[in-house]
Amino acid sequence: MYKKDVIISQGSRTLLENIIAAACYTIALFCIYQIVIALEHVVGYAYIGTTSVMLGLRFSISKNYRFNFKANRFRDMSAIGLIEWGDWIKYDELNYVAVFLNAKDFYEVNLWYDENRRFNLSNYAELDDALMGAKEITQLLALDLYDAGTDPYNGRWEEVQVK
Repeated sequence: MYKKDVIISQGSRTLLENIIAAACYTIALFCIYQIVIALEHVVGYAYIGTTSVMLGLRFSISKNYRFNFKANRFRDMSAIGLIEWGDWIKYDELNYVAVFLNAKDFYEVNLWYDENRRFNLSNYAELDDALMGAKEITQLLALDLYDAGTDPYNGRWEEVQVK
């Protein structure tokens, strides 16, 4: 018997993030209009427009992960509104979820699969938030949790009750 497919979602963006993204896209459209109509200060408007689009993408893209256990694959998806894109990645076995402190002082939650392959599910500024997020993911996927964030030199396996 197969487990049901699981979707892990970052969730929708906040109202403030949506307003900032809309403002950035509006500035980018204004810059395109000025480039096409006025033909003055083309380089400056192109720079501001490109920067606005990139900043708008930063505030509007959300991340989702979809696991298809029947086909042994998962999909790392990015979405803007209803538009989604991402690649399916085949795996033989999901091993565990790990939390550790990276070089930029953020706690990473990684999914390890096929013995030595991994990808980053999320980043957190606080250890408690990272462990709570990792525990929710391990419960959804019925995996073990390795905590290397509390003590990086002496990692430990956490007991997580599967729902």
